[in-house]
Amino acid sequence: MWKKWLVIIGVCFAGFLIVFLSLENRPPEAIGEVGEEEEEEGVDVQPVIMRDIQIRGWEDGRLSWVLAAQEMEYNKATSQALSRGEVELLILREDGEKRAVLNAGRASINLDAGDFHFQHQVQVVSADGNRIVTQSLLYRDETKVLEALTLTRTYFGENSIESLGLITDLDFTQPEFLEVSQGRFVIGSTPNEQPEPEVQPDIAQEPVG
Repeated sequence: MWKKWLVIIGVCFAGFLIVFLSLENRPPEAIGEVGEEEEEEGVDVQPVIMRDIQIRGWEDGRLSWVLAAQEMEYNKATSQALSRGEVELLILREDGEKRAVLNAGRASINLDAGDFHFQHQVQVVSADGNRIVTQSLLYRDETKVLEALTLTRTYFGENSIESLGLITDLDFTQPEFLEVSQGRFVIGSTPNEQPEPEVQPDIAQEPVG
């Protein structure tokens, strides 16, 4: 009798062992699905090349700025855009009127943060006709501040200042000139008048002083 029970126990144990080993060697389906999702997320997203494009920025439900570029490379993963051709940024007031226009030969932009880095023959013209001419300039849309990083010429009316940098708001109400090298001031000049003679935008190789 005890031999019969021994055989039954042995058969049950063997069956349990076979089932256990088969389950142990089989990968769980949930783990397989997670692995596939991770592989899909890890795929490199290639930048998109766009030509003759306009990008609009909004603030509190109103149109804040319009960026126009000849050619732009956009990386969706980082929200970074690179413009290799002429680029123009139109900045608007709350009432929709033009506040300033920025032009440059190229630019790099963080579209999420609203940070613009303009390079090569950069020119800023305010609604009042004031101008900045430089080779490298940062504009942060959150603070509405312009920061020139290289030799800069600023014109307001018949007055002009050349400096090694500039920090100002878009309306030129409180400009901060860094290391002024020279300037020209005319008493009683009209703010909207333009300086004469015209100065070429490309000033990268001109000596300071």
